[in-house]
Amino acid sequence: MDSLIALYKARWEVENYYRDEKQWLSVEDFMSKSVLGVTQELFATVVMSLITRVSLYLEDQKVENEKREGVPQFYNAITAISKAVPKMIALGIVRW
Repeated sequence: MDSLIALYKARWEVENYYRDEKQWLSVEDFMSKSVLGVTQELFATVVMSLITRVSLYLEDQKVENEKREGVPQFYNAITAISKAVPKMIALGIVRW
């Protein structure tokens, strides 16, 4: 029974991941019509998602270490990161 519960919990995390991708990153709405363009959009989505999830993980570790309340939210993190990327590119911190 414990393995079934663990499997369900793992599946639930995957479902939450897909929900976030669809809801906040519009992974199903492509601007491009070519295969290459759609592939680039998918890769960009994966990169932004990965950066955001690493950021959330690090913030979650801070919350645990400092015994603060609250859980970092994907939407807030992706919004902050998407606003920061153009600034980092402009400052030369990130090369495009």
